Amino acid sequence: MKLLIAVDGSEGALAAVNHAVALSEAGLRADWVLATALTPASVADLVLAPDAEVLAPATPPAPAPALTAAAALLKTAGIA
Repeated sequence: MKLLIAVDGSEGALAAVNHAVALSEAGLRADWVLATALTPASVADLVLAPDAEVLAPATPPAPAPALTAAAALLKTAGIA
């Protein structure tokens, strides 16, 4: 069975990963899939922005830190 954990770097997301660890330790056999999603800047924003500095505040951070932290929790528990 594959189960998806949505990860956005928040405390709630990491709590979900910890819950997955607890379920695995309680005997649940599953393949855990970590996923994150970001809202990209709109085409209008990209076309109308005078330069990249204008877009920087509207651009979400890269998902890597959120996924890295969640994956580390799973790996430490031996289920990654």
